[in-house]
Amino acid sequence: ELVLKDSLKLLDVLKLSLKDELVLKDSLNELDVLRLSLKEELVLKDSLNELDVLKLSLKEELVLKDSLNELDVLKLSLKEELVLKDSLKELDVLKLSLKDELVLKDSLLVLKDSLNELDVLRLSLKDELLNELDVLKLSLKEELVLKDSLKLLDVLKLSLKEELVLKDSLKELDVLKLSLKDELVLKDSLKLLDVLKLSLKDELVLKDSLK
Repeated sequence: ELVLKDSLKLLDVLKLSLKDELVLKDSLNELDVLRLSLKEELVLKDSLNELDVLKLSLKEELVLKDSLNELDVLKLSLKEELVLKDSLKELDVLKLSLKDELVLKDSLLVLKDSLNELDVLRLSLKDELLNELDVLKLSLKEELVLKDSLKLLDVLKLSLKEELVLKDSLKELDVLKLSLKDELVLKDSLKLLDVLKLSLKDELVLKDSLK
């Protein structure tokens, strides 16, 4: 009976041991599961960290792309600005050229008016010289008449008739003096004509230069 009791006690102890072993195995299994869970959690955390890094990289890449796009836009803007500046410079040059052209046209108009006035002056001087030449011809004719009268005066000296002829001759002498004065005026006019010829020659040279 005592042996039986001891055996029963041992059996109880053994049951307890088996039960504890099962519990221990379960605990070990749970521990393994827990270890796996912890390892997976760490892997998950690492993956999440990598994902965060990847998100940051993608975000930075998008920011970089936007910056590059903005840089391209800025380059185009700068290029367009340079083109605009060159266009403005060409416009200023064109304005100056047009201004010079207008000044030249005004100068040509003034020169044309001056040439017209010179033509009018030339015609006027020509008419004046012709009139003076006609007067000179008459004076020369009167001078010849006077010479003939003087010859007659030498022939008809002491007679009253000669005296009257002399008086007439003296009157004609006064006329001759006037004629000589006209002759001096004619000489001055001829000098003026020479000056006019030089002016006309200069005018022709100027017209040839303009052509």
